[in-house]
Amino acid sequence: MKLENSQFFDKFVRNIKGQKSFTLTGLTSFSRLLLVKYISSISGKKVLFVTSTEQSGLKYQVDLERLFGYEADFLPYQNTSPYETVIGNLYDYRKQIAALRKASDIVIAPIKALTEKFPSDKFFKEHSLYLKIGDNISQGKLLEYLISLGYKRSTMVSDMGEFSIRGDISDIYPLDKSPVRIEFWGDEIVDIRYFDNETQKSIEKIKEIEINPLYKFIL
Repeated sequence: MKLENSQFFDKFVRNIKGQKSFTLTGLTSFSRLLLVKYISSISGKKVLFVTSTEQSGLKYQVDLERLFGYEADFLPYQNTSPYETVIGNLYDYRKQIAALRKASDIVIAPIKALTEKFPSDKFFKEHSLYLKIGDNISQGKLLEYLISLGYKRSTMVSDMGEFSIRGDISDIYPLDKSPVRIEFWGDEIVDIRYFDNETQKSIEKIKEIEINPLYKFIL
C-alpha cells in the first residue's frame, strides 16, 4: 500500500497540520529523509532537522539534495567553550549566520549547535553597516564603524574580519563569501565590488553591501 493512502499517513498529515507533537521510532536513514521532505512540503514552514553528529548532518544534507533535489542549509557548531579566550572560527560563524538568516525550507543542525546562543535578526538590522553606491560617508567615519563592529585594520586584507584603507579605496572582509572593495570620490561611494583576496582581482560588481558585526555582541 502506498504511504499516501495509508491510515498512518492520514494521521501523520493531521498531526503536522494541527501542529501536534508526535514520536516516530525505528526509522531508517532513508525514512528520516522522506519524513523531513513530507513535513517540509505539508507544513509550508521552515524545518529544523537535528542530528547526533556533524558528520551525519552533512551526509543528510548531501542525500536530501541528491535524492529529492532539496537544498538544505547546514548549521555547524563552534568547537570552543564560551569560557575560553580563544576566538571562534569566523568562517564557521559566517555559515551559522547564513543558515539562520536565509529562507531555506530545511536547516540541518548537530545537537551541539543548539547549545550555542545566537543574536536575533533584530541585532543584525540595528548594528550592521549598510553601504550602497551613491552614499556619502567619510573614510574616518567608516573606520570608526568597522572598529566598533570588531574588525581590525591591516595593510592588506587577507582574512575575514580585516579591513584596509588606502587613499580612495577601502577593502573589507565581512561575514560574506569574499572581501569587498569600495571606491570613493571624496566622501561618495562610486563603486563596490567583490575581489579575490589572493590575486586582488575583481570578481563581481554589486550595488550595495551589508557589513555585519563580527561577534555576537557590540561593546
